[in-house]
Amino acid sequence: ESQRVSFPQKVRVDVAHESGKVNLNHASNELLVAMGIPEKSVNTLKQKVAQRPLVNVDDLRSRDIIATNGAYEALDTSKFTVYGDGSLNLNVASPTVLAAVFALTPEEGTALAGKRPFTSWEDVLAKVGKDSWSFNVETRVSAGGQTPTGLSLASNCYRLTSSVSMQLEGVNEREHSSQVEAVVAFDAQGNPAIQYWVEPLVDSAEIKAVINEDIPASESDAKENK
Repeated sequence: ESQRVSFPQKVRVDVAHESGKVNLNHASNELLVAMGIPEKSVNTLKQKVAQRPLVNVDDLRSRDIIATNGAYEALDTSKFTVYGDGSLNLNVASPTVLAAVFALTPEEGTALAGKRPFTSWEDVLAKVGKDSWSFNVETRVSAGGQTPTGLSLASNCYRLTSSVSMQLEGVNEREHSSQVEAVVAFDAQGNPAIQYWVEPLVDSAEIKAVINEDIPASESDAKENK
C-alpha cells in the first residue's frame, strides 16, 4: 500500500464588498462621467448595454466602448463592477466613488468617508451637507424605499477569493499555490447566486511530478516499491 506524504498547507479566504463599486450596467450617465468615462463613451456604453449587458469591466475596451487612446488605461477599473443588481453600498464605497456620487472634491470625499457609517438616507444627506440636486445619482426615494434607486446602506454582492499554498519539503523546498475567485450575489430573499467563478486549470500529472521531484529519491523509490 502506498504511503501518503503530507505537506504543510495554508488556506486563506478574503471577502470584499462588490457592492461598493460602480456598476457599469446600471449607473447613471452623470455618475459614469464623474468616474472618468468620457461622455461620448458613456452614450456608447448605454447603447451596448441595451443590446447586451457587459459581462466584465474589460468589455469597455473589448466591445469598443472606450477608444484605445489611453482613456481606458486612465480609468481605475478596480472601482467598477458588472455584478449584482446595481445597488451601490455607500457605507463601503471608496472615497473616490463617494466624491463622484455626491459631486464632491477628492478631499471632501475622504472627509465624508470618515463620517460613516450612514444609518439612513436622511443621515447621508446631513453628512454630505449640500443640496441633493447637484448629486450624480437619483435622489428621490420611492414609496416604501429606504434609499434612492441604485443606492443602499448594505451589501448584497461579494467577491470571495480562496487561496491555498502548500510547502513541498525535500531536495528542493518550494511553495506551490492555487486560488479560486468568485462573485456571489444575494436576492431580496437572501438566496445566493454565483455570478462569476474562476480557478486555475491544474494538471494532476504535473503536480505528481513536482511532488516526486521534491521528495528525496530514497523516499520516492520506497513509495513506488510498496
